[in-house]
Amino acid sequence: MNAIIILMVLYFMASPLIAQPDNMFVNFINYDDRNDVRIYDAYDAGDIIALTGDFRLREMNTSAFWLGGMSPDGNVAWQETFFPADGNLRYCKSYSVIQTDDAGFVMGGDRSSNDGGFSVLKVNADREVEWWRNYGGANSFCRAVIELKSGEILAAGYADGGYAVKLDQDGDVIWEQNYNNSIVFIDVIRETEGGYIFAGGNHALKVDHDGDIIWERQYDTFIYDMISCPEWGFALCGLPIVNNRYVDDQFALLRIRDDGRQSWVQSYELEGGGGRFNAATGIARATDGGFTLVGFRNSRNSSFILHTDRQGNESWQRTDSWGRSGRLYSSIVIGDEGYAYVVGACVVGNRRSGVVVKIVPDSSPPRILSFIPTEHEFSVLSGDSMLFAVYATDLQDDSLMFVWTVDEDSIASDTSTTIIFDDLGDINVKCVVSDGELADSVQWLVHVEEFYIDSYSPDSLTWTVRRPYEADFSLGIRAIEGVEPRFRWILTDREHRQVDVGNEAELNYTFDIQGNYSLEGRAFYEDTEHSVIWQVAVNSVLYWWRPHERQLEANIRQEIEFSVIPFNPDSDSLEYLWLIDGEDDGDIEDGIFARFNEVGEHHVTPIVHDGVEVDTVVWTITVNPNAVDEDITSLLPTEVTLYPAAPNPFNSTTTIRYFLPRSADVSLTVYDSAGRLVQRLSEGFATSGEHSATVQGAELPAGVYLLRLETGGDVRSMKVVLLK
Repeated sequence: MNAIIILMVLYFMASPLIAQPDNMFVNFINYDDRNDVRIYDAYDAGDIIALTGDFRLREMNTSAFWLGGMSPDGNVAWQETFFPADGNLRYCKSYSVIQTDDAGFVMGGDRSSNDGGFSVLKVNADREVEWWRNYGGANSFCRAVIELKSGEILAAGYADGGYAVKLDQDGDVIWEQNYNNSIVFIDVIRETEGGYIFAGGNHALKVDHDGDIIWERQYDTFIYDMISCPEWGFALCGLPIVNNRYVDDQFALLRIRDDGRQSWVQSYELEGGGGRFNAATGIARATDGGFTLVGFRNSRNSSFILHTDRQGNESWQRTDSWGRSGRLYSSIVIGDEGYAYVVGACVVGNRRSGVVVKIVPDSSPPRILSFIPTEHEFSVLSGDSMLFAVYATDLQDDSLMFVWTVDEDSIASDTSTTIIFDDLGDINVKCVVSDGELADSVQWLVHVEEFYIDSYSPDSLTWTVRRPYEADFSLGIRAIEGVEPRFRWILTDREHRQVDVGNEAELNYTFDIQGNYSLEGRAFYEDTEHSVIWQVAVNSVLYWWRPHERQLEANIRQEIEFSVIPFNPDSDSLEYLWLIDGEDDGDIEDGIFARFNEVGEHHVTPIVHDGVEVDTVVWTITVNPNAVDEDITSLLPTEVTLYPAAPNPFNSTTTIRYFLPRSADVSLTVYDSAGRLVQRLSEGFATSGEHSATVQGAELPAGVYLLRLETGGDVRSMKVVLLK
């Protein structure tokens, strides 16, 4: 075991030399025996490598967009050609391809026709054309397309200077911009935080999501390709420039920061010379963290591959050339499994062919493909045991060594190990996988505790609701025997005030006021505390109301002021409806004065509509007799009385109460706003006294309904509002 650790320490102290790789295969691709293909770009689509370029119909000297799908073993699974209905077919070619989230593909290129050449083609998962449109006007071309995280498509190239167009999924223009004064043309796009990076010629610029320039930079490198780097910034490749002249027999690798400032640039001389106009046209991040560049050697009509370390120091380079003519590499992509696919074109015999080379470095680190537990940080109880396992592979099929450590103490050398956690505190568990030279690792931080929160509800910590919203919260606890945590629920309201709202493991809470809230559930025992915080945004038309208490008491004939404050009180679309005991109180706005002349329960209800949403609040007022009223029975009604419906408005059922001073035949019915009878609540003989009935709203549409009470020659009516 100590020998393994010493070997791995020596590895991390030294920079390994990377040997020049062998080809796994070289495939020459043509459409059929008579027609040719040239490849410009590749995209790793998981099960296949998508290839794009131009198809040439040799007998007619015409061309078309070409799209191919190649399996990882080099077999062409399918290929499609796309001919435009008009235009000069000698100049129809696709330079860029990406796969979209719906498993289709988008290609960008040149489709010379009457309405210009900048062309973008969208096909579905069955490779059927959804749309094919031109942008940018005449004498234009598209060199790059990407799908944005938001789902839109961004394409760029040339149209009287640098040109970019942002499209929706139907190909309609969201915006288009010409950058004539900033960049000659655009060869590559990358999405980044706050916008997009365009590069081409010896310029790069960053624009925001609307296409407006944030910064622009100029470099001593003629740029062909660019990749994002996970640690910071971008890597670009191309052709070095000195004193405004291209440097012969060299090509360049440039690193820039997120703000476009240059970090470093490296130039590389081609072994054996290369003449003028040699360039690195493609770049990829290799599995060892270095960079792999591909391109062409113009005077020798051949191509090269060059590999560097992370700092751009050259590890190796090679020239590829065979047949009557050499080949010209244009792009490189690293597949999910770590292999590199280099694509381009060549002439073998009298045929122009697409070419794909699959290579794998002789030295690359092992790759950890999966591990258990899947979370890197978690809690366990003192005394718990847990299985840890790692599954790894090596591209060279080298034997792998596994070293497990707990707080830097070696404990095992297998692919898995079981650990018992006895001592309280934080424990670091690590597994290093090595092939003897290079290594990969995974690490866990384990909190060994007396108790912890192992579940909580709701499981979403950020949500938006509409008031009033009632929710159940809970904390699930694991604890060792004898440990019984206490609980505390703390609400931070929209005014940033904190209030305790509970002290049990579960909490039922109603969010009744508009605003942004946080609710923290805490579990604590002695000096240890754990918590979960929910962020809740409560939407509403109403911001506040007065009186804020909605259960009120009043003396008979007492007058009370009621008012509401909408969230947007100056909106022209606000409409108000006030109901007092179910009766419309007329054309008023945000407040009323109400006087209650009868003993009993009364209801005041404002309904506020902002043109989109409806909001309401209901006050319940219990009216008591004055102290001078000696006989409360004298206040009972002496005539037929229909009491206010409660609740009103309602969203499922509401109760109707009425009083009869003497026995009589009764009819209580419900009509809609068009005067149609929709429910019959009571029908027949009723004794004197108070009675009740229920309106069922489940099968009724939302709206205003009329209640009608008929007994003898007396008729009483009121409105109720059904909300859904």
